[in-house]
Amino acid sequence: MEERVEKLENGMAKDPIQMVTEGVAHDFRNLLEAIRSRATTAKNLTGSLNRAQSLMCQIVQLIDQNTHVVDLLEQFADTRKCQKQVVDLNRVVEMIFEHAGYYMPDIILEFDLLGRSIPVAVDAEKISQAAGVLLENAYQALPESKGMIIVSTDIVSMVNGSCEFYGLPAGEYARLTVADNGSGMEKDVLTQVFTPYYTGENGCYPGRKGLGLTLAQNIVDSHGGTIDIWSTPGSGSAFSINLPFFQE
Repeated sequence: MEERVEKLENGMAKDPIQMVTEGVAHDFRNLLEAIRSRATTAKNLTGSLNRAQSLMCQIVQLIDQNTHVVDLLEQFADTRKCQKQVVDLNRVVEMIFEHAGYYMPDIILEFDLLGRSIPVAVDAEKISQAAGVLLENAYQALPESKGMIIVSTDIVSMVNGSCEFYGLPAGEYARLTVADNGSGMEKDVLTQVFTPYYTGENGCYPGRKGLGLTLAQNIVDSHGGTIDIWSTPGSGSAFSINLPFFQE
């Protein structure tokens, strides 16, 4: 990947959790108002059973959407509640992606794991969730029924300028990278990808979309790490999770 992302400042003027809370509250109010409107209409109907049944079905769908909104709030509330233990990052990756072929049968999925153990002190479930977001993001960027995703692990050293760029202490870091040969991203999109509710095609606040990368970033931040991005329009992108390497 040719283009390295500069510090992602433009889309992060507000605290991400604050932005998610505001957005979810906005969605929740709209959904409740829609439920109220349909319930009121159904209550006042006379002699129109089919119309009443249609409104009830809409109400059920809206309640399901509200449940999803609550689930999102719970996920973000739990982001920084980590139960860390020392695990091998390679094993975590294998567990995450062992079933990926079942729902990605139309692409080439390759693995390039470091040939040695990579100990990290993490909440394996939450890191799996963050890595799963990157995999889904890569899959969505691929052309339909074709493309390639490469998942790799490595150990990298961060010193001097690198530490300042990432805002991390110097030392060794475990790296998990998900790279694709999809559509890639322009620089204006790269500076916004972690902004809550942002999507490249739909802008800000398109319903409940655009929270996956925000959630992934908050999970990685809570582990003392960072997510790095490279992308070239028309050639693909790579997202790397960098986590402190555990040394006894």
